[in-house]
Amino acid sequence: MNSLHVHFVDITVNLGPDKQSATVRLTATADLPGDKVPEVQELELRFRNLDRDWLISRVETVKTLR
Repeated sequence: MNSLHVHFVDITVNLGPDKQSATVRLTATADLPGDKVPEVQELELRFRNLDRDWLISRVETVKTLR
């Protein structure tokens, strides 16, 4: 694979009540070489604030209704 283009759209950020965690829901689209139709996946990411850096602590796929 020579290249991979990933786009993140429909991003929603919810800051936790402790202001040290956040949940982000988004849609990722990946353009794979040779494929005419992009791969699409909804994701939920959980972040933790550690020493002023927001680090990803968990990534889950979201099941969609199709």
